[in-house]
Amino acid sequence: MEVVDNTPPPKHIKQEAEGDVIAGEALRAKYKNSDLPPGCLDQNLWCGVFIPTVAHAAGGKNVHPWLIEDDVLIPILTKAWNIVYADNPSLMKYQIVPGGAVYHVVKQCLSEWHGGFGSAAVMIIMSLMASDTTYETDQEHTEFAKFWLEDNCFLFSDVSSDDPEAWSGMWQSTFMLQTFAAHLNYTQGQMEIPALNSKDEIMWASLALSAGAVKRTLYLLSVGLMSFTITVATGKGKKKAANTTHKGKASASNGNIWEAVIGENESFSEPLWGYNT
Repeated sequence: MEVVDNTPPPKHIKQEAEGDVIAGEALRAKYKNSDLPPGCLDQNLWCGVFIPTVAHAAGGKNVHPWLIEDDVLIPILTKAWNIVYADNPSLMKYQIVPGGAVYHVVKQCLSEWHGGFGSAAVMIIMSLMASDTTYETDQEHTEFAKFWLEDNCFLFSDVSSDDPEAWSGMWQSTFMLQTFAAHLNYTQGQMEIPALNSKDEIMWASLALSAGAVKRTLYLLSVGLMSFTITVATGKGKKKAANTTHKGKASASNGNIWEAVIGENESFSEPLWGYNT
């Protein structure tokens, strides 16, 4: 089975500015890469090193999974900046403060990082549905989701016992490992920052986001807020429902193409899913 992910590529930025701006800086409606300090994009240091390093730190311990306050974020950005751009004297003079271009572009990158957990969870569960003929009907999809939601058994790699206390391998289920892989992929290229204790740190925030994303996807499937369109090999398929968005595609062994359909108001976001992380 071949899985095709059509989610937007991370770390490429065009976004609206938020919040206050630095004193003396012109108010901008949007920030993009060209607004960043000259030289910080050279040698792919921004996309390939700085942003992965920041996301790695954001996924660690003592960091809120969703809302990273400025008093936590600014030190992370500053410490990462001073290591990543240590060989550029002009950039070493740059001060990162709330409201500036670096701050807002990073915030958008972290939003994309958050979204990656949700997209990964949807792709994993849809791929399971597409690859197993056991799950052909909506009712079978619902029963599958309800089974894994009960007692949060989706967190464990071994749930063979009827006694939840006997379950083992917490955080090691296929759902969790493959969703967490989205974080590892996004942070590939990150540098170790001793001041952030990044070498041996347990990624509690990213684990929490992985769990929340899987639970959210299973819940949507269990209550009918997530479904699948299936385009058969002949090219004829089901129609997309109104007020929905499509998330990724998976190719089944019989040649059919599966696509997840989720209600527009069911995004993986802090207002809707913060309590689960």
